[in-house]
Amino acid sequence: MEDLNIIVDVSKGSNKLVKDCLSLCTKPFVASHSNSFTISPVARSLNDELILQMIDKECVIKMNLLSEFINYKASISKN
Repeated sequence: MEDLNIIVDVSKGSNKLVKDCLSLCTKPFVASHSNSFTISPVARSLNDELILQMIDKECVIKMNLLSEFINYKASISKN
């Protein structure tokens, strides 16, 4: 895919997918709509270790600003 200049998007992928991309991709990739697991502890969020590794590889991480994800902890305590 890199030879075709296709950018890999790891959003909604597993941590294993992100780790695989970190080890296999020679070019930066993107997480087009992800969150930090610390802020929004759901399966598709990126943990701090993966975020730091993506930064080192000059990847792009766009945060999901949907209020249900940003206020995840607050919405759980209401239920």
